[in-house]
Amino acid sequence: MKIAIVGAGAAGMFCAANLKGGFETQILEAGSRALRKVEQSGGGRCNITNAQKDVGEFIKAYPRGGGRLRKPLMNFGNEKLLKWFEGRGVEFAEEDCGRIFPKSGASLEIVSCLESEAKKRGAIIRKNFEVKSVSKTAGEKYMLSSESGDIATADAVLFAVGGAWNKNLQASLERLGHKFIKTLPSLFGFKTKDETLQSLAGTAVFAKSLKCREFGFETGGELLFTHEGISGPAALKMSSLGARVFFEKGYKIELELSLFSSPEVFDNFCKSARMQNAKKLVKNFSPAQIPQKFWEFLLEKSGVESGCDWAHFAKDAQKNLRKNLCEFKIETAGKAARTREFVSAGGLDLSCVDFKTMQSKTSKNIFFAGECLDIDAFTGGYNLQAAWTTAFTAAEAINKLA
Repeated sequence: MKIAIVGAGAAGMFCAANLKGGFETQILEAGSRALRKVEQSGGGRCNITNAQKDVGEFIKAYPRGGGRLRKPLMNFGNEKLLKWFEGRGVEFAEEDCGRIFPKSGASLEIVSCLESEAKKRGAIIRKNFEVKSVSKTAGEKYMLSSESGDIATADAVLFAVGGAWNKNLQASLERLGHKFIKTLPSLFGFKTKDETLQSLAGTAVFAKSLKCREFGFETGGELLFTHEGISGPAALKMSSLGARVFFEKGYKIELELSLFSSPEVFDNFCKSARMQNAKKLVKNFSPAQIPQKFWEFLLEKSGVESGCDWAHFAKDAQKNLRKNLCEFKIETAGKAARTREFVSAGGLDLSCVDFKTMQSKTSKNIFFAGECLDIDAFTGGYNLQAAWTTAFTAAEAINKLA
């Protein structure tokens, strides 16, 4: 039986690595090498998954597609994934926020393992084969044509093309009854309107909350000021939550940053500072969680004179500073520039797929896995886990075709 896997990324290669022997498997890769994105992920270390054990909590990291992944994750989640790799000699270490990396610190260990396992199962990679169309042939087989005129035929096809669908390929799948959601960037930083924020480039603060009140989105965590605007986990999560509506707004929105859990917490800090550090300059005695550079920036913005001590810190000044610490407004001026979007929202409409098998609901023996689906998540290993899980689910179903 002939199997064609379109895309030699995480999902495509993991599916190939889990197929039974005896298939004639071709992996059709548009680029010049397999697993390029896996190699680059996590800064070259590969954040392979997240340690969160509760599936209900795990799927909350997916603004799109999490509900559909619940049962597939229960069948093949992060624990089974790690055991799969550990059984092939890869060791792992957990870092902050539950992120899991190879203990070696090298993504090439994951790349090598997948290439080796796919090869053991007889899979052949045909590189520089960008599939532009799929069509049915006599006998319920499929023919795949490349941009350069090459042809491949198969009894079953797995599409794992990543976040960027070839327009011609997409059109051919639409003719077979499939629907697509417009692909848009996700996980990006923002340019900011206030150029004075650029003086904070390199400064990171911990956001108790980062809100977009217009759409009801809220995140938290580290926020990094850059030469363009803002980035870091809090901004990236916000971009993911609002990927579609922010696109419609031209990425021009208002965000609200709070560094305290409540205004009362800041007021209590000020009361304590007046009593115990009255002679100290306000600029030299700040809340522990606020970087000095950002503290001085906010003092100036709030009209607090540099020579003011805590004994003479006026109530009006406290009110202004409280507002900036608890409701600091950030107006964005667009999406921060990137040479390439690493994660995208959109792709194949999830209503087209049976998530028990990852098989198309309209075309027998056509399967989908990975980022080509309208599934995307926050940073932390969740996007790769979606690729591993959907690929394994598809491999199980394909194995039953033999």
